[in-house]
Amino acid sequence: MEKAIKVILLILLVLTMQACKNDNKKTDDDTSKDSLLASMETIQVIERSPDQDIIDSSPKFSIVIDDFGNYNEKVKDSLLIQFCQLPEEVTFAVLPNLAYTERVMDLAIDYSHDVIIHVPMEPTNKSVNPGKEYIRPSDDEITIINKLNDFHKQVSKAVGINNHMGSLATADSTTMETVLNWCHANDLFFIDSATSTQTVAYSLAKQMSVPTAKRAIFLDVPNPTATNVDKYIERMKKYYKYEKDILIITHCTSKERLDNLKYFIEEVNKIGYNMVKASQMLELQEKPI
Repeated sequence: MEKAIKVILLILLVLTMQACKNDNKKTDDDTSKDSLLASMETIQVIERSPDQDIIDSSPKFSIVIDDFGNYNEKVKDSLLIQFCQLPEEVTFAVLPNLAYTERVMDLAIDYSHDVIIHVPMEPTNKSVNPGKEYIRPSDDEITIINKLNDFHKQVSKAVGINNHMGSLATADSTTMETVLNWCHANDLFFIDSATSTQTVAYSLAKQMSVPTAKRAIFLDVPNPTATNVDKYIERMKKYYKYEKDILIITHCTSKERLDNLKYFIEEVNKIGYNMVKASQMLELQEKPI
């Protein structure tokens, strides 16, 4: 009898141990499944972020505003102040030899804008006045360098240059080689305003390894009207499909131009473009359409 009881107890012990083993196995299996689900959720979160990657992959656009130098920033509500209040990505092109050249440069930088020298160059149209001093194809190398040094002294905090007018000068390879060598020596980039289809400046800058970009749109040409701007917004939609980066130039000479520019920036942002400084466009050009 005692022996039978011992056998029964032994059997019960074995069954109990087996049940515990099965429970442990089930727990381990469930834990493994939970861990796998947790890992998958973590991966999904990583795949959804960061949003910045989406922004950085979007086509870029940048704005250069030409012809600064004539406005007195002491007037609190002046047009200059209103331009300065634009997004800091907007670049100011400042003309030398104007009444407020240096003051405009300093104020623009105070508002975190990049400044470039708006270098006067000779146009084909002799009836148009490019300014007090300008780069001519008839100038020798030393004369061109001296003029550029004088412009740079007045706009000393510039990070680059672009041409003011210059349809004749930018079409002349010898002239532009001198200008671009000077840019290279002074660590400045060159933006070709592309005031003529005959310009060699952009292609020459690339050959000479000078950081460069080329204007694609003049926002206020042929006129500074909202209708004209709407046409360019439609063109930007086309460019966006091809992921084309676009450099736009406008001018600072009227409130109408300022209002049109604000509207343009707002609408282009809605399309999906990422606005950057012109200095960030230098390696982003030449995406084919």
